[in-house]
Amino acid sequence: MLFPQLCLRSLIEQNPAPDTTPLLNKAIFFDYAVVHQHRYYASNRARNSTGSLVEVIVSELGDTWVGELTDLIHINQGPNHTFTLGHFRWFRPLGMDLSDTIWSAL
Repeated sequence: MLFPQLCLRSLIEQNPAPDTTPLLNKAIFFDYAVVHQHRYYASNRARNSTGSLVEVIVSELGDTWVGELTDLIHINQGPNHTFTLGHFRWFRPLGMDLSDTIWSAL
């Protein structure tokens, strides 16, 4: 669950928990975001996906996932909460022996 302390839920949830707040269904979509002085483009709004490839730390142990940033979404949830979220298409490890391929030297 994203931001569990805020108890957000979908507007269309059929049996919502009593102390939850519906997430507003209005959002602003951005072409890019700047993180640590690097510009990342949302591939759905860019001419190519070159600037959309990301490596994201997903655990305190330093584990990473690699993927494509497809959308950047900003939601104003009332006067005290705003969220800027990324939607990713995650890549999966190939799990293939590359020793007899052109990729073995990399």
